[in-house]
Amino acid sequence: MSEGGKRSSSNGFEKPLTTEDQQARVNDMRRLVGPLPDKIRCPFIVLMHQLQDI
Repeated sequence: MSEGGKRSSSNGFEKPLTTEDQQARVNDMRRLVGPLPDKIRCPFIVLMHQLQDI
C-alpha cells in the first residue's frame, strides 16, 4: 500500500495529485470500467484509495 507518496527517480517522491487530477483519474477509471449497477457503485473515496496503489 502507499505510504503517502510514490517513489520517483528524480527527487524520491512524486508530487501529490491536485483535486482536479484526482477527479480526472477517477473519471477515467469509471469510463474504462463502464456502467455499474447501483448495488456495486464505488464512491469517489474508494476509487481514490485504489488509484493510490497504482
